[in-house]
Amino acid sequence: MTPPRDQIDLIASVTYDIQPLDQKSKAGMYLLIRDDDSPIDEDAIWVGVRTFGRPKFKFKLSDHEFIKQLLKPRIRYWLDAAFVAGSIKGRTIRGYAFDVGASYIARKLPFSPYVTLAYAHGSGDSHPTTGTDHNFRQTGFHSNSGKFGGVVNFDYYGILFDPELSNLRIFTAGFGLRPLPRTSIDIVYHRYAQNSLATTLRATDVGGKLTGTNKTLGDEIDLIFGVRVIQNLRMRLRSGYFIPGPAFATATNDPAFESRLDVLFSF
Repeated sequence: MTPPRDQIDLIASVTYDIQPLDQKSKAGMYLLIRDDDSPIDEDAIWVGVRTFGRPKFKFKLSDHEFIKQLLKPRIRYWLDAAFVAGSIKGRTIRGYAFDVGASYIARKLPFSPYVTLAYAHGSGDSHPTTGTDHNFRQTGFHSNSGKFGGVVNFDYYGILFDPELSNLRIFTAGFGLRPLPRTSIDIVYHRYAQNSLATTLRATDVGGKLTGTNKTLGDEIDLIFGVRVIQNLRMRLRSGYFIPGPAFATATNDPAFESRLDVLFSF
């Protein structure tokens, strides 16, 4: 049974336009202070900064019509970084994380194809017997959901594995297109590894015992099909296939598959 929480969170956040770049580019920061008097006893402060946007570009490097259209992209980029400090059950917390990536959207080509590359890093604890825990932990307010160039959001750290960014390195590569104006198809690949050897993961939707002798957690391939029927109605089919790596014990390293169909209506 989950113990009751006696927790207070104070949050401050600010976001502003970056005028020198583009009105569609923004920067911001946040501060979250947590006072947790429950049995979990986690008192921490998070400080985060971010910049993101989707400016248009026009490169004049060729007179060939196809190349000219290819070089009129929209770039969707993001950079998030955060630091956490505090204590949990009397042990000091010190951790950091960052997530950086960009999608190149060939908006002038048929089907508006787009390519995405991203890397996320959450610190781990290479010396767990000391008095300081260097594992990063997310605030609990995170969704780890977004979109690259398509019409629907999805779990961008993996549809199936869907981890919390703690003691992890995640490399992501994706390709997508929009065959119709309100329809998109994404194929996304993830590569997972630990930063420090550990026998547990802080949070993930995949079970299985870790050996603690290898950092390679495995790979996942996701397929996302989305349709925005009208302004307030969206449908999405999300499928993920996870292939465990040598970090998992032999008895629990079978591949896993998941598929979900959602119909989202907002009002």
